[in-house]
Amino acid sequence: FRDQASFDPAAHRALAQLFGGVQTHPAYATVEGFPEITILENDRERPSLIEKWHTDMTFRPRPPLGSILHGIVIPDGGRGDTEFLSMSAAFEALEPSLRRRLAGLEAEHSFEHGFKESLSQPGGRQRLAQALADNPPVTHPV
Repeated sequence: FRDQASFDPAAHRALAQLFGGVQTHPAYATVEGFPEITILENDRERPSLIEKWHTDMTFRPRPPLGSILHGIVIPDGGRGDTEFLSMSAAFEALEPSLRRRLAGLEAEHSFEHGFKESLSQPGGRQRLAQALADNPPVTHPV
């Protein structure tokens, strides 16, 4: 939604809470006074380390329903690279035989795997030690 000058952190949190409980992210900086609002800054000096399709925070036993992004500084042309998709729709679009094959399967999700790029940086393992300790691997249905 364009021209949302009044969309401050309090409004951001209130919108998110309409969908249920909010969560904090253990690896990123947050907006002061709003620990559930993560700051993501990517530019030439700080490129994103996650350049593949992913689902946010699946390393948690109960991952969040979704994410709400509010672009403060965006690239020329008015858009960034973030795209959203429906995993339910993607699953339903699979051939029935593949859906049956996947039914009942589980996959392990781990903070360590999801943040391997950050952990491999100098000081990364020390910076994220608490997040690693607090988020052991979990399994979720495929």
